[in-house]
Amino acid sequence: GEVYSMFGERLRALRLSKNLSQIHLADMCGTSRKNIENWETGKKEPKIAELSCLANALGVTFSELVGIEAELS
Repeated sequence: GEVYSMFGERLRALRLSKNLSQIHLADMCGTSRKNIENWETGKKEPKIAELSCLANALGVTFSELVGIEAELS
């Protein structure tokens, strides 16, 4: 859905801002590069535990990663 495509764009932007490759980010979270790609393109949604790891790896809060503030405002 639209929420996940927006999440994917945010994930990609954050990853690029940290100069991380999809492979490096995948390694940090014990997942596959294909998963990162699918999340970034909005094809799949990560599980809560994966989101938590992504937020940590990218140095942002869970809500910053998921974009909760933007949706509530």
